[in-house]
Amino acid sequence: AYQVLDAWIARVSLEEREALEARQQAMMEGQQEGGHVSH
Repeated sequence: AYQVLDAWIARVSLEEREALEARQQAMMEGQQEGGHVSH
């Protein structure tokens, strides 16, 4: 089970990491601007 999970993480980690970073940056920018934060 763990091997499958590791394989899935290895395959998705890069895209997930980029998406998370983009979302965090968007949230930070939204907070700085004092505007709305999109999900």
